[in-house]
Amino acid sequence: MPRVPLSSSSGDAGLPPPSFTRYSHLKKLTLYGVAAASSPRFRSGCWWEVLQHLTALESLYFFSCSSLLQLPERLGDLRSLRTLWINGCPGLSSLPRSLGHLSSLQELQINGCDALHQLPECLGELCSLRSLKIMQLRGLTCLPQSMRRLASLEELHIVSCPGLTSLPEWIQGLTAVQSLYIFDCPDLEKRCERGKGEDWHLISHIPSVDVKSEDDTACVVM
Repeated sequence: MPRVPLSSSSGDAGLPPPSFTRYSHLKKLTLYGVAAASSPRFRSGCWWEVLQHLTALESLYFFSCSSLLQLPERLGDLRSLRTLWINGCPGLSSLPRSLGHLSSLQELQINGCDALHQLPECLGELCSLRSLKIMQLRGLTCLPQSMRRLASLEELHIVSCPGLTSLPEWIQGLTAVQSLYIFDCPDLEKRCERGKGEDWHLISHIPSVDVKSEDDTACVVM
């Protein structure tokens, strides 16, 4: 899998972005270490222009992008994309509306984005999404109502999101969900206790429910 270090030493600000035109058949790409989202290069958007050439891309991974503030609307042009991971981007405060255009996306993972306090309503437009993992979004306080339209969703992970204090009523309508995993979400742990929790009736139809706390006390329902 190609790994593309997008760094910004003081001497390279005038250099052009790499040419990706020859990579139109690329299937997987990792963008690692974007550390200068506020530099002229990123403000001009020239780095993100490469996305329009990656029409065959199926998997895209962002790792340790410490100062990445936003993702481009061009992200929605990747209509072949099936897997998207956004990990370790603490400055990312929002996701592009074009995310909902990813009609082939099956797996979405968002992890360690401290400034991301809200998931976009366009999430509900991901008609092919099967796996959604939201982790270490400590400012997140609710799930978007549009998620009720995720008819293909089979797996949902909610990890280290202490701001989520309850599950929405509409979650019981996600009948395709086969696996629900909740970890390090103190209020959810209590509300999802088997047979007792206030939210148990919302998830009792799910074949596999795994609720764990930090002390590794687990309640597994099979």
